[in-house]
Amino acid sequence: MIDLPIISTIHSSMLGNALNIDDHADCYSLGFNAMARTLTASLLKKTYRHSRTVTTVSNPVAKELHSWLGFTNINVVGNGVDTLRFSPGSRSGNYLLYTGRLSHGKGLLDLIEAVAPILRKRPIKLKLCGDGELRNELEKAAEHYGVRDSV
Repeated sequence: MIDLPIISTIHSSMLGNALNIDDHADCYSLGFNAMARTLTASLLKKTYRHSRTVTTVSNPVAKELHSWLGFTNINVVGNGVDTLRFSPGSRSGNYLLYTGRLSHGKGLLDLIEAVAPILRKRPIKLKLCGDGELRNELEKAAEHYGVRDSV
């Protein structure tokens, strides 16, 4: 067997997401919470012990890993785009764009509330590209703030 070094990248500890789920959440969210607090923590600890280097995508995730699991020496390497391979295409219309998981901890409900006054007054759209457990709640929020046609 070849002993190769392991470099792990942890995008989220999932524990922060679990903390954002309130007591009245649906069964999926409650199951997610239980899994994050038990199984995920032990798997992350094992990954950390066996990795030569551990990276994460942001300072908040590094702080969360340190405070919840005691991880130290986490290297933060932000997500990036290879601008030699990818460049903006033609754009039609004015819009704000979010791409990612529609989940707790992303601040998407706050985003809809914050941009609603702008969306009601200006010819601009908010495009949320992704899926997740908050999809229905985000649709309801857009309806609540009167911006359903702009989100």
